[in-house]
Amino acid sequence: MEIPILLGASPKTANQEEVWVPVRLHCWKVRTENLVDSELILCSNLPVPFREEILNGRVYGPCQVRIEFKKRGTERAVSVFAEEYHD
Repeated sequence: MEIPILLGASPKTANQEEVWVPVRLHCWKVRTENLVDSELILCSNLPVPFREEILNGRVYGPCQVRIEFKKRGTERAVSVFAEEYHD
């Protein structure tokens, strides 16, 4: 199962700073599509919030998240998903 966090956003015009997406999966990883040279930050609103660059292989738990563009690249459309993780 996967949950879209950001769908087909153009790095030139995207402004996702006010959109929080609830992810209620027990364990999940971030999966990106069409990411070439932009740099993304994953933010949460947990009691101890995190704000970090998207790391391949990092596993997260249930929370609300949003994506920020740290560096806007040349892609036409970037998508980010929360993908369920099974160990």
